[in-house]
Amino acid sequence: PGNVLERDNDATQVIERAGEPVGTVRLSVHGDVGGVYGFAVHPSLQGQGSGRDVLGRVCRQVRDQGCSRVTLEVETQNANALRLYTSTGFVPEAGEDYWAVEL
Repeated sequence: PGNVLERDNDATQVIERAGEPVGTVRLSVHGDVGGVYGFAVHPSLQGQGSGRDVLGRVCRQVRDQGCSRVTLEVETQNANALRLYTSTGFVPEAGEDYWAVEL
């Protein structure tokens, strides 16, 4: 990851490839739990290993900070993201429905 914006126990990082921004990831550490939020890689680069690399580095980073657990949120209909997360050891823990209003 490239540029970092930090606040309290949260750090939002810009993911860069060849010096160009290609995504974001926000880490939130509370006690011994690290949370991954807002993780996105540009669609044109998905499936090429960038997300897997970033996720691995993020998990190592929070483990090095003393976390014994890493959680994340994902849209349950996002098959590509679900494949990435389950292939790297994440398991489903809870499900939520998302609601929106049409304007």
